[in-house]
Amino acid sequence: MCELLALNFGMETSLQITFRGFQKRGSCNPDGWGLAYYPDESAIIIKEPITSTQSKLATFVSKYSEIRGKIFIGHVRKASVGNKGCFKNTHPFTRELDGKQFVFAHNGTLRNHDSLSSQYFTPIGDTDSEHSFCHLLSEYKDKIGSIQKREHFDCIHSILKAINERGNFNCIFSNGEYLFCYHDRDKYKGLDFVERIAPFGHVELVDDDWKVNLDEEKDTNQHGYVIATKPLTKEVWKSFESGELIVLRNGLMVYSSHRTSLEMRILQTIRNHPTKIEIQELVSKLKRPFDVICRQVQVLHHHDLIRQDSRDQVSADHKNASFFTNSGMNGIISCWVGKRDINN
Repeated sequence: MCELLALNFGMETSLQITFRGFQKRGSCNPDGWGLAYYPDESAIIIKEPITSTQSKLATFVSKYSEIRGKIFIGHVRKASVGNKGCFKNTHPFTRELDGKQFVFAHNGTLRNHDSLSSQYFTPIGDTDSEHSFCHLLSEYKDKIGSIQKREHFDCIHSILKAINERGNFNCIFSNGEYLFCYHDRDKYKGLDFVERIAPFGHVELVDDDWKVNLDEEKDTNQHGYVIATKPLTKEVWKSFESGELIVLRNGLMVYSSHRTSLEMRILQTIRNHPTKIEIQELVSKLKRPFDVICRQVQVLHHHDLIRQDSRDQVSADHKNASFFTNSGMNGIISCWVGKRDINN
């Protein structure tokens, strides 16, 4: 089978430890490996149609700390559709749409992929993956254009579910702003995620006797998610639900078809409060520990989604610190939390 990897963080990060763990999975997926990342609005793609465990380039990537970005997408391939040994069939694939560079990777096998319509894009290779990517982008162009409201995420979810009807379909793609992660409706091969929020402490790989102190590498405001077909580290990972789409931006889980992230619950609670709201009241309303709520509040504050009342006489991490949403960010906040009630 193929395996997928993705990272999305609020600030630029290196993927050394994560990619080192992911590279090990190439031994069971010998038909190619690839990595895409966004140092800015454009993506850099590194890939080869050989096993990652025998690749000098992959080994270099796993050790090179200057490969940095907020968004990463990785793939190791075990061919099921399409010729082996060629770059054109090696993931990730890329296309430009409306001035944004999209990158896509998939695992699974789709039936009748040649019949997937694509008005605006043509596959270069002969994989079901690239055909589904071209179809997805054509649907995206016709039905969405640019993401302006929560319903656009629902529309993307519907497009992915329709593709999933043709077979096994896990995919990860990005436009350089958002990272979209979709899990097969029958939970084919699995898809898991782990949230990382500073301080990180020591992280140990599952398949390698190697441990690193991430606090030495990360800013204290750093926050984000790692997604993989199978857990790569001995942290506490969570599984995607069947047919779930999760969307990340700047290290925040801004949309899920099946759950509401804590950061979005906090953001919506602050927005819906008639006046400013203190951290201790958020703790009471959301019934979560103070340190957990406080760290998430600091992340939202760091991204200027919320602001502390200038009249406060306490620091931003004090229980009596009070916050309100930044009116200048109302558009993006409404896009993320919509008007949906929060019950969980």
